[in-house]
Amino acid sequence: MAQLPYMISASAVGKILEKIKEAPTPSKFTQNYLSTTLGFEGANDKAFTSYAKSLGFIDASGIPTSLYKQFRTPSLSGGALAKGLIQAYKPLYDRNERFYELSKAKFHELVCAETGLDHDNVTAKRITNTFLEAKKLAYFTAIDGADEDSDYEEPVETDEQNQMEERPPTVTQHHVGKLGLSYNINLILPNTDDPKVFNAIFKSLKENLL
Repeated sequence: MAQLPYMISASAVGKILEKIKEAPTPSKFTQNYLSTTLGFEGANDKAFTSYAKSLGFIDASGIPTSLYKQFRTPSLSGGALAKGLIQAYKPLYDRNERFYELSKAKFHELVCAETGLDHDNVTAKRITNTFLEAKKLAYFTAIDGADEDSDYEEPVETDEQNQMEERPPTVTQHHVGKLGLSYNINLILPNTDDPKVFNAIFKSLKENLL
């Protein structure tokens, strides 16, 4: 059974991550940096160093990685954290590649299935709550190849397009034989009130095309 990362105080995860984005990247992420520079001095806050390692934000010696620096870059931040969370919770990803889209209840069930812990186990609850807090700052769509800062805009229909859609075309459709072939005939009628002209046109259509 896998051991998944968590913090006793799940609410501290998001707060620390937000501070990391504001503070300069240290040469080494230490407990002193966590307490002095970031301002998290609580005993439970110290566990964040291990959590950051599970995310791939700092290496075994505490040196910030490229993923840490990407997280501090506004346009890359959410995607970097999403990559880190998938790395940290890889066993859950192996069970369900869309584990981050699950409801809290379903995610908790997945945690319990992977760890073997009971649903009311304190550690299982902490794992679930820690992930959900960190997830608030993550952008998983970036993992699927979407651009987090995309300038995409919904296409806007022009007045000309709307007028074309509202104007009913003069179309006659016919199906030929058992093959299901079809063709469209667009008629542009002359500006005349003489019924003989119209009779001649439709007679010609009947004899040559229909």
